[in-house]
Amino acid sequence: MIATLSLSSLIAGGTLSYASVRVPTRAATYETWGGSLLIVGLSLAGAGLALFR
Repeated sequence: MIATLSLSSLIAGGTLSYASVRVPTRAATYETWGGSLLIVGLSLAGAGLALFR
């Protein structure tokens, strides 16, 4: 479950970060949300590592 949430958050963050290059009028918003989702995804991945010991 954590791996699925982490992966979906990373994909959504990467997509928004890529979209910020394509749509200059919304670049700041897309970069903010994309960066936040990437941080959340990496945090979830780090939290899930303790489960696989």
